[in-house]
Amino acid sequence: GTVTPGGTVTPGGTVTPGGTTTPGGTGVVVLPQTKSFVETRAAVAGFVNNGQDTMQAAFTNNSNAGEASHIVAGLDYDHMRMETGSYAKVNGTHAVLGFVKDYGRTSWGPFVEAGWGTYSTHLDSGIRADGHAKYYGLGAYGKTNFDKGLYLEGSIRGGRASYNYRSNDLVNGAGQTVNTSYDAHNAYYGAHVGFGKVQSYHNNYKGNMYAKVFYNHQNGASATLNGVGLGETYKFDSVNSLRTRLGYRMTRDLSHGSSWYAGLAYEYEFLGDANATVKGLSTLTPSLGGASGLVETGYTYGTANDSFGAGINLEGWFGKKRGATVGGSAHWKF
Repeated sequence: GTVTPGGTVTPGGTVTPGGTTTPGGTGVVVLPQTKSFVETRAAVAGFVNNGQDTMQAAFTNNSNAGEASHIVAGLDYDHMRMETGSYAKVNGTHAVLGFVKDYGRTSWGPFVEAGWGTYSTHLDSGIRADGHAKYYGLGAYGKTNFDKGLYLEGSIRGGRASYNYRSNDLVNGAGQTVNTSYDAHNAYYGAHVGFGKVQSYHNNYKGNMYAKVFYNHQNGASATLNGVGLGETYKFDSVNSLRTRLGYRMTRDLSHGSSWYAGLAYEYEFLGDANATVKGLSTLTPSLGGASGLVETGYTYGTANDSFGAGINLEGWFGKKRGATVGGSAHWKF
């Protein structure tokens, strides 16, 4: 058979090396290497999820700054390996800046968020791709404290994510290794809700048992491959993420308004599939789905009566997500 322009479909009766699709019996089968293009979508979904974690952590740690308006800021850096059937590595910086107004037991306010990062994806066959990703968006956060240490929190967010793909490992329909690239972007939106109970113990210890649910949606996108013998347009389906997290944090109040905490959590991703089609044919599907564990520790300074408070935190992840996050947050009353 011969190779059609773009190096995708081979209409003849024999299998040619490379390309992105090749005949399978009477039909046409997408080659396994095309999973590399979709791994980027999974990596970006995980990257935007990490930004949601930055936001809710900054507000959770700074939403009880007394009966006054205050500004909340958070910044962190993470290095994550995400198992997707293959795997992706993401290095990201996430920032959030918000305003909170306290109304007795309830506090809420808007925020802006942004993130910048680099990623690499790795197939079992050895194919690697690299790229950059960024997002920026708006949202709102709220929290209400009830009697007996109970509380309820939630947030909404939405924005735009942009990313690119570069690989030197793809093979076209003529069996040639070529430089391949594409650029894409999409809207995202999400929300989270959490509830928990804070219990006071002796010697200035407090325990916080909580449950949280996170949802994030990446809109579909399309991208045309650049590269000799390529040129196909890939249609990426939307990516939905639904995570639950169960955790416990122990805090000890120290002198001069400072405190130290340590915690453990279990997280499970129920969705996280990234699908795509080329010429109506489905590629292999990477997925973020599965279980991860979290260990965390941090230090904060500033009581509810102080005009300024800040904290630093360190997280370690293992399981489907493996890596570390280091960051900090602060609030200013006015």
